[in-house]
Amino acid sequence: MLARNRYDEAFPRCRSCSDKALQLMANMRALNLSTRQKDVCLLLAQGKSHSVIAAQLDVSPTTITDHVHKIYDKLGVRSHHGLMIRLSKNETLQ
Repeated sequence: MLARNRYDEAFPRCRSCSDKALQLMANMRALNLSTRQKDVCLLLAQGKSHSVIAAQLDVSPTTITDHVHKIYDKLGVRSHHGLMIRLSKNETLQ
């Protein structure tokens, strides 16, 4: 997963966006996701499209789509919106 300093370099956005993404990172630690799946979740939370994520992670858009579907399956969600709600819930920290 992206370390804080790598995260800050990769996502030079406003401080509030960075703080929100860091909270998502904390919530994801308790989930059974691979490192790459966590990276994809963070980029999705930043509002990036599959093609932009693919370019940033140097993989094909199809690979990102596969990661997203596996993330949905693991977390029991059916949409991007459901994923963001699931990641933002404090219960994932337990």
